[in-house]
Amino acid sequence: MHGIPRIALSAGVALLVLASAAHEQVTMNSLRVAAVDTVAVAKFYQAAFGMHQVNRIDLLGEIFLNFGTTVDAAKANRNPPLVLMHRDSDALKDWVCRPRAASPKNRDRTARRD
Repeated sequence: MHGIPRIALSAGVALLVLASAAHEQVTMNSLRVAAVDTVAVAKFYQAAFGMHQVNRIDLLGEIFLNFGTTVDAAKANRNPPLVLMHRDSDALKDWVCRPRAASPKNRDRTARRD
């Protein structure tokens, strides 16, 4: 569970950045957070922020959360949902998001350009 505060902080920072940089031509469909245990993270967001589950895709391990005083109010909320998506492991060597095609050798080469 030590990763949950880090995930919450990352999501909060992402929301602040997106809110401050919003323009009328830019739309956001959802905010995605990757977690090993999506159910535990969903319970955290429900308890900490009062969010409710509005959808779930069990095949992918995704849980959709949104704000609202009730589940029906959260489902009616037109704001982008928070999507908790499954990731296989917390043992990541590099916390920076990279394209899937980038190999570790290429990452090492690009990191040493200075």
